[in-house]
Amino acid sequence: MRGDRSVRDVCREHGIAETLYYGWRDRILEAGRGALAGKEERSGERELRRKVAELERALGRKTYELEIAGKALGTWQ
Repeated sequence: MRGDRSVRDVCREHGIAETLYYGWRDRILEAGRGALAGKEERSGERELRRKVAELERALGRKTYELEIAGKALGTWQ
């Protein structure tokens, strides 16, 4: 708010609770911080997603290798 009117007055005029106003304000401020976090933070998230995908592929390969090894051992018995 600019200061010429109180939050209480504006909320009363528009029929909303002050707690609702402050909740909206906090959500807007938090969203703004996220948007302003910059490329560095987003690239960090991108790097983590890349690493997760890499690990998932490695896990898939190892699972496949274990299946093949299990089948090969089964034929030797």
